[in-house]
Amino acid sequence: MVVQGVNAIDMVRKIVGDTIPAKAALGTIRGDFSIETPFLANIEARPMYNMVHASETSEEAKNEIALWFSQDEITIQ
Repeated sequence: MVVQGVNAIDMVRKIVGDTIPAKAALGTIRGDFSIETPFLANIEARPMYNMVHASETSEEAKNEIALWFSQDEITIQ
């Protein structure tokens, strides 16, 4: 999903929760639906899994949108 608008990045990052799911607040996507921890990832010698991604900056968002979406998949409302 691509979201745009005033403070869109900050608002989406609040909705998805902390990057480390174990630290994410209840009521966020990661806080409610993820049980991933750095401890588990280290034990299994793998990266941490994340169920949702949110860009940190508008520049990063532009790069990621171009990477994952074609222009015909984006609807501006």
